[in-house]
Amino acid sequence: PIPLCALSPTTKQWYQRRVHGETLLACRMGNELCVAGGGTPMQVDILVVNNTEIPLALDLDQDCQRDCHHKGFQVAAGKIVEGREPPERIDAFSDGKFSASGREGAQVAPNGKVYYENEDVNLKVAICWSCAGWTSPGCSNSATISITGDNKMMRTQKHFQK
Repeated sequence: PIPLCALSPTTKQWYQRRVHGETLLACRMGNELCVAGGGTPMQVDILVVNNTEIPLALDLDQDCQRDCHHKGFQVAAGKIVEGREPPERIDAFSDGKFSASGREGAQVAPNGKVYYENEDVNLKVAICWSCAGWTSPGCSNSATISITGDNKMMRTQKHFQK
């Protein structure tokens, strides 16, 4: 059997199936996976609106730096909600949604990054979130979008707070 977390996001399925005669098993390794099911305390739903004519794809050069080796995102705290992963592609003039949350039974709020790119125009987009949980009274949730590329007109950084 091959653990699903050993596969790339483009081939991964979060249920057992058969491919090339191999049985794929869902990974259940405690709180080490960056994508997981279960309870979703402090869930944050993130909407990425692409109001440009440039399609975006997950940056597969970015690794989650955990044993599961997901590509395109990094989770410092919490998890990406299973079944609500960042879309592999966000087409021009469309949007994509994904969800992150804390882990069930933990008091740590979600914190992480998702990376998109368009290699044709040398564009990189990083979507970062840092949420404040109930253990941080007086703090607010925040998100940062960083957009970089060769064109000086495209170099910008936006910061949002709620």
